Amino acid sequence: MLTTLIILATIFSGCAPTTTTTTTATQRERIRRTTTTQARTTTTQATTTTTLPTTTTQAPTTTTTQPASTTTQAPAAQLTLDIVSVTSPVSRGNAVTLVAKTTPGATCSIVVMYKSGPSRAQGLGTKVADANGYVSWTWIVGTRTTLGTWPITVTASMGGKSVSRSTSFTVVE
Repeated sequence: MLTTLIILATIFSGCAPTTTTTTTATQRERIRRTTTTQARTTTTQATTTTTLPTTTTQAPTTTTTQPASTTTQAPAAQLTLDIVSVTSPVSRGNAVTLVAKTTPGATCSIVVMYKSGPSRAQGLGTKVADANGYVSWTWIVGTRTTLGTWPITVTASMGGKSVSRSTSFTVVE
């Protein structure tokens, strides 16, 4: 038993034994088994001791939220109105044409004022400006219209807003 302790002490301390003893083959086998078992135990303990806790790291998740699809109209463009041209002077019984440019899609009206009041001539109704913003009216000056210069007012409306411009034309003989 003392021999076994010395050998074990030698194995674990790393020192050479100070006394030499003789062991039998059976004792050597027992020592080998004990040493192997202790070595396994030591290895197992070392594995258990050096095992670090496992942590799982995930990359940060980025979530992008997009608004639901909706159909919206662009805000109404600034409402503008310009009178491009008017036929003047014009003789009784002839046609007058007025061309205006406004915001595309604007609703436009025209009033031609004579001495007797607003004209009721065909062609002076409400119109909608085309895709380029143009709108025009053509009407015939009556054969008995009073000679002189007469005012014309054009009004464009869109989105609750309206704008007016005035010009005039002259009726001659």
